[in-house]
Amino acid sequence: MQKNLTGVGINLRLEYIDEILTQLPKLPFLEIIADNWLSLGPHHQKLAKLREHYEISFHCVGMNIGGSDIINTHYIKKIKELCDTYQPFQISDHLSYQANNGFHHHDLLPIPYTKKYLINTSDRVMQLQDLLKQTLIVENPTYYTAYAESDIAEEDFLNQLAINTNCKLLIDLNNIWVNSQNFKINIDQYMTTINWAMVKEIHLAGPDIMGEFYIDTHGSDINHDLFQMIKKYQDKLIGLPIFYERDNNIPKLDVMLHQVEKVSEVLYD
Repeated sequence: MQKNLTGVGINLRLEYIDEILTQLPKLPFLEIIADNWLSLGPHHQKLAKLREHYEISFHCVGMNIGGSDIINTHYIKKIKELCDTYQPFQISDHLSYQANNGFHHHDLLPIPYTKKYLINTSDRVMQLQDLLKQTLIVENPTYYTAYAESDIAEEDFLNQLAINTNCKLLIDLNNIWVNSQNFKINIDQYMTTINWAMVKEIHLAGPDIMGEFYIDTHGSDINHDLFQMIKKYQDKLIGLPIFYERDNNIPKLDVMLHQVEKVSEVLYD
């Protein structure tokens, strides 16, 4: 169920859950990796308690939006059951494929940006929305190889996907920046072309450089360039729910909260 929520939150790491329950820091919302909650256990009791204090957004890594395998209805059913229980204000996954021929890659792999893949992805998003009984938010990915057959710019692909399916968009600024460093995409062109009327969420994270490539590790603080992007496109970002993600080199909670404060200072001052 989508709501018009604004502010800066964090992704909920299991390492933080007890501390957040104790401290109840002033955060507008938390983002949950729904795939981490498919198994039963005492962590669900803690999430139920957190839900009493915070709005939550569900982020998924297994819908296989850009794949060709038959959609895993068992997986989607379990995600929907979680949605029914915890009532996230929205649910998202990535413009990528995560499985092929029944083999799960446990990674977010890129798809070619072509008319054929736009039709395939549109069909799959429509199926997913029918199964979930709600609008899906689709995130722009990072990628480390570019398909020669791609003949549609990513931002145009996303815009058309939203038109075809009435899905909404999640724009990850770090992903755009990483792709700009690795493949020299034009950030200004991307940010001015995206249909911001369809954008319902923003992600921020920190990459790491490995050899010749920047990698979207979610393993570092937000870098200077990303803060510059936040300031430059402030008018587009204000009014949207924003999440700072950290999945590697997990810092203490107060470090995460300090990053949130820095983003808020840049965005709202």
